[in-house]
Amino acid sequence: FSNSGATATATSTATSTATATATSLPCVSPRHRLTTSPLHYDQFDLGPINMTKLRPLFTDSMIHLDLSHNNVSGDIKFLQTLHNLKELKLHKTQVTGSVDKLKGLSHLSVLMLSGTKVSGDISAFSECHDLEIVSLNDTKLTGVLEVAFGECPKLEVTPLPLLLPT
Repeated sequence: FSNSGATATATSTATSTATATATSLPCVSPRHRLTTSPLHYDQFDLGPINMTKLRPLFTDSMIHLDLSHNNVSGDIKFLQTLHNLKELKLHKTQVTGSVDKLKGLSHLSVLMLSGTKVSGDISAFSECHDLEIVSLNDTKLTGVLEVAFGECPKLEVTPLPLLLPT
């Protein structure tokens, strides 16, 4: 257990409670109780850990997922089943994979993937009309911002190049 100041948060609409042990979640002290409503990891370092180890904790009813600033790695493809997700914060992690797998996450209002190793065309998010916050710098993403986010009336646009590297 290492207290690095990193925070990982996941919130679910479910009301059940689960307790994770150190054997089911590496680097997690058994004295930390993890719940699914809200599932919250408070001020400790998760890593290094592959996202597949965390997968059993993610439910279809999850609405917030924040693993930012942790030594988390692995493919993001299994996140495609989290259809109710409103906030996805994976910035400053080692996650990989194509954002095309996230195409069905149409309820997103917050999308933070900066500093990850994700790739693909940002048009995968063109159906996310509720987006308010998007952070995609320092990734391997490509595409035209206006095409991907042109239908997002709540999105505040800051001066950015209109074309990501191809």
